[in-house]
Amino acid sequence: MLLYLWVNKYNHIKKIGFNLSSLYEFSFTIEKDSPKTKEIVGRLECVKKRNPKLFNEQIEDIKAIIGENGSGKSTLLEILIQNIMTKPSYYFDGFIITDKFIFNRKGIHFGKSISEIKYFDLKEVPNVELVNYNRDKFQRKLKPHEVEDSYTGQIATSHLNHLSIIHYSPLLNMDRIANIEGVAGSSRTWETDYWHYYDYTTENCIVDDYHALNIGETSYYISGESELLAHKSAESKRNLEFLSNQIFEQLPFKNRIEGVTIRLNDFYQRFWESIDSFLKADNELQGRIEEVITSIKEKDLREKDRLKELESNLYVSFLYGALKYEYKNRMNFGDRGKSNAILSTIELFLSSTSKTRIHRTTLENFLKKAQFTGKFRSSLYSKIKKAVDFIIESPSIKYKGNYDFTIPLSKPDVIKEFIKIYFDDFVLEDGEDRRTFIFDIFSIEYVGLSSGEKNLLSMFSRLKRAADTIPASQSELAFLLDEPEVTLHPQWQISFIKLLNENLPKLFPKKKLQILISSHSPILVSDLPKNNILFLEKDDITGDCKVSELKDMQKTFGANIHSLYADAFFLKDKGGAMGEFAKEIIKEVISELKREVPRNPQHLKSVIDLVGEPLILNQLLELFYMKFPEQRIENIDERIAFLERELTSSREIKQRGSNENN
Repeated sequence: MLLYLWVNKYNHIKKIGFNLSSLYEFSFTIEKDSPKTKEIVGRLECVKKRNPKLFNEQIEDIKAIIGENGSGKSTLLEILIQNIMTKPSYYFDGFIITDKFIFNRKGIHFGKSISEIKYFDLKEVPNVELVNYNRDKFQRKLKPHEVEDSYTGQIATSHLNHLSIIHYSPLLNMDRIANIEGVAGSSRTWETDYWHYYDYTTENCIVDDYHALNIGETSYYISGESELLAHKSAESKRNLEFLSNQIFEQLPFKNRIEGVTIRLNDFYQRFWESIDSFLKADNELQGRIEEVITSIKEKDLREKDRLKELESNLYVSFLYGALKYEYKNRMNFGDRGKSNAILSTIELFLSSTSKTRIHRTTLENFLKKAQFTGKFRSSLYSKIKKAVDFIIESPSIKYKGNYDFTIPLSKPDVIKEFIKIYFDDFVLEDGEDRRTFIFDIFSIEYVGLSSGEKNLLSMFSRLKRAADTIPASQSELAFLLDEPEVTLHPQWQISFIKLLNENLPKLFPKKKLQILISSHSPILVSDLPKNNILFLEKDDITGDCKVSELKDMQKTFGANIHSLYADAFFLKDKGGAMGEFAKEIIKEVISELKREVPRNPQHLKSVIDLVGEPLILNQLLELFYMKFPEQRIENIDERIAFLERELTSSREIKQRGSNENN
């Protein structure tokens, strides 16, 4: 388990320690700090917390890192991941404690205080104790003088033999993107027999999904498309795989959707229509693709036969995709000096349609002549035909129209078969060469799911992929979840900790789990005891990160969420749970009422009537009637309403006082 992190200096985090576990409370007191020698001597202490067991027995601990905007939540995770776990450790200035080791950097000394900690038998690991890591092979230990010059390994490569780190974030972190082939994450999934770091952040999934299609040691892969298209295809496959898994059956939003709706999109068609319109009007090839495809009809097509119409549209979509592949291949590998990629692609297409007006045979003829198919010509057509036949002939698939169909969730085997036929790559008979062609003809929809629920589906799908990848030898897992709730409706934020507690042990059976969540949501606070929360603040003067003790917030577990929202920690200097715009308008009304002769009383009264807080509303009305006594309407209904607001305000004030005392 990751227990404690102390940072001497990293961006705006300076000489501060972070307790990463609620089970133990560490502290490091500096006794000597020499700027000249950069030597720090301090005393390390530890107290074991007496916490009741609240979570699933597999879950060792859940700790939320809650903080103001810019207080250092994401920076803290960045230190753990980039500067300790995945990059050379000499960049890190501080130390980290697990339940077995202290990984120490930059000349920090603890004296005898380590041996005095009775809860662990901690072994200190300085720089020189690490092994050199290079391409999944562990080499000899480095001598002291070699460390600073040539060490390129990870801090815990050879020591945390049973621990894997799983990093997840639903957001696209622009700071972790490099301009390498368009998009690149901080690192790909690092795997060795001893150490695992699995990066399922969105930016890293994008680059990993692209690499999976374009990089292979013994096999030849080709996507022919962008990183985002590769990610779209891989993410769709992960989602569908999870939907057909038994664990999905137990998620609370399972009953919100009946099936997966798959629609034919017109991306490729619009591409070639734009090409047609781009060509000069006097060119004999202008408009020919759209003209020919529109005129092609299946020989036995009957007017109201939806299956035949869907089958025809499927082949047309694959045909448009094949045209796009051919054009890109000719652009990349063709003889640009002698031919035009667009015109030569259209000429090839027209020659393939000269003897047929059937979509299926047109596609077959085109693939036989195309350059991009290479020796995969017959294999590719067979794969496409198999996919179309499966969609048309499966009795479990429901057809809504000529361009879409639905696979019921009650038929997981059908979903799995669709994944296998459409998404999986295929191998030639010799078993050596392999290609993956992404025909972006489908838009996959989960009708009934909100955008937040789709993000939950994406999160569990990625974690399921991690679960399928992590070897049995990795018995301990640490999850670093960076603002996982940010896209969720408050109702799902309320359920988030419960979802993790119930479902992560099912995804990762027989493993010990530690969960670290960075967030700025007070909703999560209500599901965790105060010991399970690390509150971070930003110093008003220096901007540096500091850990808040929150003396005014005595208890958090089971606390009223509305009270937590109004707490000064989350709405610092914001005047309580009220929007800034409304607050400014109310200030303007008060300022106007304080004038000797207020202007436009009708407007002021109409604004006052909009206020929803009873206490503020009554005070504004009193100010208003003091200035405009003639406006007061003394009737029984208004008087009753006024008294009811007074009573409600008194009760709320009394309740707030009671909550503060409690």
